[in-house]
Amino acid sequence: MITKERLKYLVENPEEMEEEEAEIIHDLHEVVTEALNKISTWVEAVSKAMEEEEENKMNISEMVKLAHQNAKQKGFWDEPREVGTMLALIHSEVSEALEAHRYNDTEGFKEELAELFPSPVL
Repeated sequence: MITKERLKYLVENPEEMEEEEAEIIHDLHEVVTEALNKISTWVEAVSKAMEEEEENKMNISEMVKLAHQNAKQKGFWDEPREVGTMLALIHSEVSEALEAHRYNDTEGFKEELAELFPSPVL
């Protein structure tokens, strides 16, 4: 076994290294090199994943456009709605917001209130 102090000394004075110490240092070097290679591979993989995640992010305008296109495909914008239908839909969303509020579901509450406002025609 080589102590930390001895290792520091051998770095400064390699000519005084004994054969057993040289073998231990060689083995240590191999282990450290392998660990550094694994860390490097991991860092590259994480960096690549982060870049891909950044590329896949949508901004709010893109999400609204996608949601509107989906609604159109499902037939929600085919015909104008009557006032009574619109009021019923508003009432439904307000009721859902109230239910979310009762359960202290802040995110659900915000979501239901946001649904009161129709998305713009894009």
